[in-house]
Amino acid sequence: TRCSRDWSSDVCSSDLTNKQIENLSTSAIIGLSDKLVAALTTTGVKPATGGQITALTVVQIIKMASAQIGALTAAQVKMLSPDKVAAIEGADLPAMNTAAVAALSADQLTAMKALLSKFTTSQIPALKATELAKIDNSLFAELASGQLSALTPAQLAQLKGDQLASIKAEAITGLTPSQLKLLNTADAVAGGQLTSLTTAQIAKMTSTQIRALTPAEIAKLPTDQIEAIDPALLAKMTNSQMSALTHDEISALTTKQVAAITATQIKVLSPDQLRAFTQEQFRSISPENIPALTNTQLKALSELSASEISQLSGEELATYLNANPISGLGTGTVAGLTAGQLASLSSSQVASMSNAQIAEIGRAHV
Repeated sequence: TRCSRDWSSDVCSSDLTNKQIENLSTSAIIGLSDKLVAALTTTGVKPATGGQITALTVVQIIKMASAQIGALTAAQVKMLSPDKVAAIEGADLPAMNTAAVAALSADQLTAMKALLSKFTTSQIPALKATELAKIDNSLFAELASGQLSALTPAQLAQLKGDQLASIKAEAITGLTPSQLKLLNTADAVAGGQLTSLTTAQIAKMTSTQIRALTPAEIAKLPTDQIEAIDPALLAKMTNSQMSALTHDEISALTTKQVAAITATQIKVLSPDQLRAFTQEQFRSISPENIPALTNTQLKALSELSASEISQLSGEELATYLNANPISGLGTGTVAGLTAGQLASLSSSQVASMSNAQIAEIGRAHV
């Protein structure tokens, strides 16, 4: 070489031995041109010391090839500042070995931002759970469905509710049933994991994912999440899941969801659950499923108020009175019958009414 300042103009870095590379000063490393850095062989990258790795510039790292990125050791990756890790080209990141991936810190991962979407499904499990849990919530929006399915139990256990809520709704389908079961433990729900999923995420869940929820976890879902379940998927919920719905969850069901409930599902609803139905919901039950209601269930509807009974259609009133003879209704309830409903009563039903009921109806329709 001619002098210490411009030796690189005469020497190709691929010609340097490991020992020579180890002896390069940090100033010499900084002096390496882009072409010389790119010319380093994978065996030439590995012996680089911590000080030399630290001396690499952002521009030099950008010029490193995939094979060179793949040759970086865990110890070397630890020496890279966050801005230099972020300089790794997205196309080269998949080449990083899993040991090096495991060495990435939360600060480095945060600096990588959009690069998170470039990690392969083989690299994702290598990310240290404790570091992954420290990154900014918004960065989880970079994860794709395939990457989510690659998350390990240890990683899922460390994630916070806000981080899960940041995942794109389209990507949430990547969570496998077994992963959801990990989020469905009592401790996890108490920690805000499953219940932190957004309504948009819930709406994108598949039937397999919905059916993976345990009855206990169904009962703990916020009402806005219940309301977000696709009607077609609600119709595929198991009987045990339907039986687990709380009073508030039943009341939160949309009319489209109620209309999607199957006859089999209706049969497993308890009287207490039926009492949670509003008249608007009751009217939304598919007509062909009305016969599926048992006498016990129908009797649970006997607590209708005057305003509620007045909203029943002719068919619904006939079903209701079949289980609750009109003679047994309170005067306050029969007072709510509309003129049209009264006209639909049979002669035997009218004959069975008490004088007090008839008097109350008279006063209500004066």
